[in-house]
Amino acid sequence: MSKNDDEFKGLLVLLVEDNPTNQFAVTQLLESKGIVVDVAGDGQQAFNKLHARADIQLVLMDVEMPVMDGIAATREIRRRWPDRNLPILALTATAEASDRLRCVEAGMNDVLAKPIRRKALLGAVREWLLKDDEVAAEVEPQLGETTFVYRDDLPDLPGIDINDALRRLGMPWEMLREMLIRMGDTLPERQEAMRRVMDGGDKDEIRKTAHSIAGAAGNAGAMDLYRGAKNLENAVKLDDGDPATIFADLDQEMTKVITSIGKLGDQLGGESFQTSDRVDPGEFREAFERLAGYLHDGDCYGVDETLDAIAELKIPSEIRDDFRQIRRQIEGLDFIAATEGVDRVRPRL
Repeated sequence: MSKNDDEFKGLLVLLVEDNPTNQFAVTQLLESKGIVVDVAGDGQQAFNKLHARADIQLVLMDVEMPVMDGIAATREIRRRWPDRNLPILALTATAEASDRLRCVEAGMNDVLAKPIRRKALLGAVREWLLKDDEVAAEVEPQLGETTFVYRDDLPDLPGIDINDALRRLGMPWEMLREMLIRMGDTLPERQEAMRRVMDGGDKDEIRKTAHSIAGAAGNAGAMDLYRGAKNLENAVKLDDGDPATIFADLDQEMTKVITSIGKLGDQLGGESFQTSDRVDPGEFREAFERLAGYLHDGDCYGVDETLDAIAELKIPSEIRDDFRQIRRQIEGLDFIAATEGVDRVRPRL
């Protein structure tokens, strides 16, 4: 690790983001510089983590989230800790000046646009956490776009511009590939959710669901999907265009991207746990209940430790596939889906 990388080493950042694709992208970019990242899935979890940890130095706050959104969370944080010197930076795919003004008025210090760019993200961390001018001058050259060489040896994935994503995120292909596969695990569910809210006709739900799809698609290099989702979001938000027509094109684009990601195969692997019909049910049930508790509490450290402990046990064969999916959701930082999966399995133990 270079001297410049050492300047970031050990900084503690709280990422507040409900979208697993975005969680993965931002976490990988920060951790590549030695930054320690804690993750919260919504504003309420963020508030709880800040209450429990006084050593968090900066918050990256998504604006659109379930339970408690970024605007409400920031207001509550500033009200609860008015003297805490804590930079809060908004992450938003919304470009309107009025929305950016809302972020600032709520108490956010800066606004970062999605899709995420490595230069902007790391530059903001440097600006708000590395205050020493001499240090900042040394680090500045390291925060530009990484040297990018166009690759023609990558898979042909209709609907996904791999080279654009590699250039913008500054990550290796192997890491982007993993991110795409993880997005492929959740995109079919998002497509079904989009179909349901379109059938229901609730404009606010349509806007929120389209916004969520746009955020993940943009970071993954699925730019036609990103633009289609943003068009649908704006159609219901600004009465600009026919939502039904826009959705028809968006639905086709989602199917195209899902099919493309499927070509990559499901090779995340890494499952070292054992399966058996002969298992101590009490020992496994106790560990699984601990995992459920940590997931519900949003305790990432407890989740990781318990997941490792469970991997050393023999997994009942009747829940083997369920546990494999839960583990992959946790590794992909999709704690909401993992919590739902655990809750479905618990009555069967």
